[in-house]
Amino acid sequence: MSASSKQPTSGGAQPGPAEDVTCLFAGVLWQVRWVVLAGLLLLSFAQPLVGRAGLPTWGLILLFVSYNLALEMLRRWTPFLRELSMLPLLDLPVVAALYAASAAPGGPPYVLVLLVVTCAAATLSLRASLAYTAVAAALLALIAPTLPFWLATTWQTREVGAQLLVVLLVGAGTALLMRQLTRSQAQAQASRDEALRLAELHVLRTRFFASISHELRTPLTAVKASLGLLEASLDERLKPDERRLLANGRRNVTRLDGFISDLLALNQIEAGVLALDPEPLDLRDVVASAISAVQPLIQQKGQTLAVDLPVVLPVNGDQRRLEQVVVNLLGNAHEHTPAGTTIRLTGQAALGTTTLSVADNGPGIDAVLHSRLFEPFWQLDHTSGGSGLGLAIVKGMVDLHGGQIQVISERGAGTTIRLSFPQSAGVQEAPVAAAQGRERPSF
Repeated sequence: MSASSKQPTSGGAQPGPAEDVTCLFAGVLWQVRWVVLAGLLLLSFAQPLVGRAGLPTWGLILLFVSYNLALEMLRRWTPFLRELSMLPLLDLPVVAALYAASAAPGGPPYVLVLLVVTCAAATLSLRASLAYTAVAAALLALIAPTLPFWLATTWQTREVGAQLLVVLLVGAGTALLMRQLTRSQAQAQASRDEALRLAELHVLRTRFFASISHELRTPLTAVKASLGLLEASLDERLKPDERRLLANGRRNVTRLDGFISDLLALNQIEAGVLALDPEPLDLRDVVASAISAVQPLIQQKGQTLAVDLPVVLPVNGDQRRLEQVVVNLLGNAHEHTPAGTTIRLTGQAALGTTTLSVADNGPGIDAVLHSRLFEPFWQLDHTSGGSGLGLAIVKGMVDLHGGQIQVISERGAGTTIRLSFPQSAGVQEAPVAAAQGRERPSF
């Protein structure tokens, strides 16, 4: 119960949560113990009483102080006494003897009983603490009637009964508190361990994705180039089914390349190393480039793309990354809505904010699932064939641009994903896209 009792009880073993809490409280209670003894000495000097053994109360307190000093000296040289469980066993008979030699119940020696019961409850197990408290109360009950004039009246009997009840409450309450603290520390330690494990898994996953993506990118680029050369050199000699087979191979290579690009982008976003090349942009130019990549897929599925961007949509951002955002949003709407769906692209600029919305009249999404849409690899419909990375990348890119993303959807009422960005000054109506050889969609 001293500061030195914080040493591990087993050689070289790391203490568990119970030992940590016990050692912490043992050190604190040892300090409290000396403070209480100092206060009891001052009280006994102010109101001196002579006990049954002819010793004044302050003398009894000094005897307990001497016992503690001797115990501390012996514990430095005796490993047997360093065990926390041994100290309460030594404290109880000493305090019981001092209490029997005192002048009246409820005085300073009674406070010593409460002190050792509290210290025992802080260092022993719950069962041992309750047993210790019961023994301490039994000793008080045996000692009290032997002192003269203590139980002469009913009131004195009730006073002793109240003191026994206080001892039981202090011991049991402290023991239960220590048990709860031990459980709380164990849960906190488990949470820390789990967080550390997840962090290590995240680092391993990040390294794996970065490594495998780079390792796949080089041979995939060679395969893509080889298929292109093969198609160009043998186009006239290929049969129709061979052309379809070759075209299918190129589409699958392109799809795999896109998946690898998504992995790299997500890996860079989560690692915080994705660099942007921001410039003043009109989001309509970004949309024009994105539509050219997605429009064939939308038409092939019999869907309709309606674009309504009547005004300049000024933002400060990385055009290539924002194009990826719009492509992923359109691709997500294309994949997760049936044929005949209308996909709408709308935008506005007002009150310092530029917004871009992608809406569809598809089946919609339950509100409880909105927060999961942006989790990597999570998919609402696993039969769609997507990678589950598109919306996670959208969320990461939008966050990097200082924007916000909102999902508006209900089951059976379609889905709208709205992006909001801070407006950028200096973007004019000038046809930036046309100057780069692109055409805007008809607004």
